[in-house]
Amino acid sequence: MNGYVTISSGRFSLAESNPCKTEGVKKVESIHGDFTGEVCGDVTKDSKFSKIKIGMSAKQVQDLIGQPTDTSSHATGKNWVPYYFGSDRSRTMYYYKDHGRLTFAKNGSRLFRIEVDSTEDGYY
Repeated sequence: MNGYVTISSGRFSLAESNPCKTEGVKKVESIHGDFTGEVCGDVTKDSKFSKIKIGMSAKQVQDLIGQPTDTSSHATGKNWVPYYFGSDRSRTMYYYKDHGRLTFAKNGSRLFRIEVDSTEDGYY
């Protein structure tokens, strides 16, 4: 295996340096206490991501750490469940060059996952 998977829209790295594979995922309660999010990797004090917390809105995150290098959105499997009227139909990803990725759940409104990755190129 060469470390990459080819998908119709591009190549995605499966590098062993992925903090979610090497360090695991830490479960963290949101700032409002209404859901549990995830943190992958070690968020150090001098990291841009040390200012943000699981459960913050996208606007709060951008006010604290600035605009992302790139963004993407995708539908979750719940989008196709008949009569599902919940708030988890889509996810939004923010990519920060040399810092990592942030995932917003609840239709892109609340920070759900922080992935620290110093090798992030910042583009989807």
